[in-house]
Amino acid sequence: MLRFGFIAIVLLFATAANAASCNRSYIEAAIDQRVPGWAIKFRTPERVNNICTLCGSFEGSEFRACVMDEVEAMAKRARDASKRFFGSN
Repeated sequence: MLRFGFIAIVLLFATAANAASCNRSYIEAAIDQRVPGWAIKFRTPERVNNICTLCGSFEGSEFRACVMDEVEAMAKRARDASKRFFGSN
């Protein structure tokens, strides 16, 4: 029982350290830039955390490329939803 508690605490601190090292402001700025009309919907803490989880292991230009890929996918989903709602223009 004690061993599982110790493992849980170690995992908690490892997750917190990974989240702290993630450049959240860069992710939020990328969402604001690439998904301007939908930024309020897509820039939620859950989505930023998901991108941190996906891209957090990368550094420098690899991190930026990973973030841009994820944000571009968000922008594509927003455009597709807009086309479905308003019709294809």
